[in-house]
Amino acid sequence: MKLMSLTSFFTILLFQSLQTSPVEAQDLPIRRGSIERSDLRITKQSGLYSHGIVGFTVPRWENGHILAFQEAQEQFPEVVVMNSDGTVVSRVRMTLSDATKTTVRDVARSRNGIVAVTGTAYGPGGTVVPYIAWIDQSGQITQVLRSTPFAATKLVFGSDGTLWAVGREYLSDLKTPQTFDVLRRYTADGRVLQKMLPNTTFAKKRNPAVGKPYVVVSEDRVGVYSAVSGDYIEVSFAGKILGKWQVVDEAVGRVGGVALTKSNQVYVSVILRGAGEPTSLRLLDRGLDEWQTVTLDPALRSRSGTVILGTDGDDLVLRFDRQQSVWLSRSPTMN
Repeated sequence: MKLMSLTSFFTILLFQSLQTSPVEAQDLPIRRGSIERSDLRITKQSGLYSHGIVGFTVPRWENGHILAFQEAQEQFPEVVVMNSDGTVVSRVRMTLSDATKTTVRDVARSRNGIVAVTGTAYGPGGTVVPYIAWIDQSGQITQVLRSTPFAATKLVFGSDGTLWAVGREYLSDLKTPQTFDVLRRYTADGRVLQKMLPNTTFAKKRNPAVGKPYVVVSEDRVGVYSAVSGDYIEVSFAGKILGKWQVVDEAVGRVGGVALTKSNQVYVSVILRGAGEPTSLRLLDRGLDEWQTVTLDPALRSRSGTVILGTDGDDLVLRFDRQQSVWLSRSPTMN
């Protein structure tokens, strides 16, 4: 397993040159809800710093690649895709026709290398348009969908190449309507294939009920988490509600990542408030209908800030932040 070190994770994407140095991991008894071995390795990385990749966020890992995009202060932010050893696969500046400025909210990558980007395009006269753009394997923007009145916040590709987006609708005065479907499914050519999951399904603590969301997908379902309501909801591809679970109260902490594995195990990384353990990794026990705290290998527990970046089949891809460095570890999940 390879790990990658990123310095100043939230503001600077920087791969340092590191000497190969294995991190010992103890063998623990395999038990439900535990990650008992991670096979941690630090591998020598170089090259990305020379590309000048600063001011980037790394939102997640998808289909074997790291996805990063520049922060909002850039007039036309860049989207960068890297493979597992840190090599830049593509860099695309989000310069869109008639736009004077663009922003990026999220990036997704399909199994065959298509990249989708969602954000906002600003035009002359103060026009504001939400968009979803598709980028091919050569790094060319092939199509741009003006998704008004729907503004996607998070994206994820299904194994069939369709794109799932979670977001909210806006009225002409930029207010949120009382009811709308928060989930969209798009074909490869940008057509809306399905709309589902009404916003009223989520507990309405304040408007909009679906805020700061995450969207995840497996072979037969889609999961949506809302930080505003605290709900994690799963729906079938036909739109049937499969389950609804409260994750964490806002007074206790916030969710920093959600993962749905190939075998439909659901994990959340919870960033706790106040003193004590900074982050808790939790697994949904479907039999007991409750969240269980995951026991990490001691080598993992020694690192602070465990946050989920994505999945690789039934493996989790985790980020560990310690002393201004970030470690990516692919760790096996337990049945």
